[in-house]
Amino acid sequence: MANNSSRTSSWAEYLVVIAIAVALAFFIRTFIAQPFLVDKESMHPTLLEGNYIIINKFIYYFSRPQKGDIVVFYSPQEQAHLIKRVIGSEGDKIEILQDGQVVLNGRLLEEPYASYASYGVDAESGAITLGPGEYFVMGDNRGNSLDSRWFGPIKESSIKGRAFVLLWPFSRFRFLQ
Repeated sequence: MANNSSRTSSWAEYLVVIAIAVALAFFIRTFIAQPFLVDKESMHPTLLEGNYIIINKFIYYFSRPQKGDIVVFYSPQEQAHLIKRVIGSEGDKIEILQDGQVVLNGRLLEEPYASYASYGVDAESGAITLGPGEYFVMGDNRGNSLDSRWFGPIKESSIKGRAFVLLWPFSRFRFLQ
């Protein structure tokens, strides 16, 4: 009889451990960090199609997205999560030149991460000034990115988190700025 009781106790302990692990994983994924698959070429060469990144969801509880942050946000137009770089924020005036370069508040933005190969000018042209809680985002691969040039600024509330680790493939593992 004692043997049966200890077997039941062991199963109960396993179930408690599994329940705690599931709850902890749910909490971490919901509030702290989440993996994302890079499924497009819009962030090339920084991120390649097929890469896995981890986003920090916790950081924007205490600070706002900064220029240069790589963010994941939900795009209602695409009905999908997209990965782009923050180019401008509230109050910034942004203009896209014919060659794809960005003028931010009257100054040409230096973007060593950006690729302008086969850049085509089909997007909205002219200057835009960002309103409260708005961000202008662009892919690093300017010739192959559906971004704020097409769908306009994004709202801060649509941003899910900042990419902070390029996890896979391991040969490209690094922390992202």
